[in-house]
Amino acid sequence: MAWEWLAPAGTVAAAAIGAVGLVAVSVRTAAAGRQTQIDVAKVQADVALTKALLDEKRALYAKFLGLADNARNKVSDERKRAAALFQLVGRDEPDDDEIELEGEAADVEFPPDLGELLAEMSGLRMQIMILAGPEMARKAGDLFAVVRDYARRKATESEVVVELVAVGDAMHLDATQP
Repeated sequence: MAWEWLAPAGTVAAAAIGAVGLVAVSVRTAAAGRQTQIDVAKVQADVALTKALLDEKRALYAKFLGLADNARNKVSDERKRAAALFQLVGRDEPDDDEIELEGEAADVEFPPDLGELLAEMSGLRMQIMILAGPEMARKAGDLFAVVRDYARRKATESEVVVELVAVGDAMHLDATQP
């Protein structure tokens, strides 16, 4: 009679062991699946953060370069108006190279709208420092200095354009490479 109970008991025991084994495998598989999901979520978060940083850089750089170009245009327009006024009164306007401002004259007051553009550019340089680091901030500072010097007649428009293109290229590279 014992033999009659042995076969079903063995089957039940084997089934119980198999069930425990399957539960253990299921638990391990679920844990591995959860870890994979966590790893994928971390990678996605890193990609999203990198994209957000690049988007913020693009917006900041575009604004800074736009301000620099607007300031250059304002100075250029102001000089064209002055040249037209000189022609109206019958005198030739001196060339940019002939005018050298020194000392207190070099600290001329800019028209309010130009002063505001330069002040905003200066503030954006600090944001560029925080967002992109000292190398890009130095390039932004170089562009700011050339634009300011152009307004003070210490730089030519072509120098501003060259610096604008160089800084624009550097900012483009920085904002497109993660």
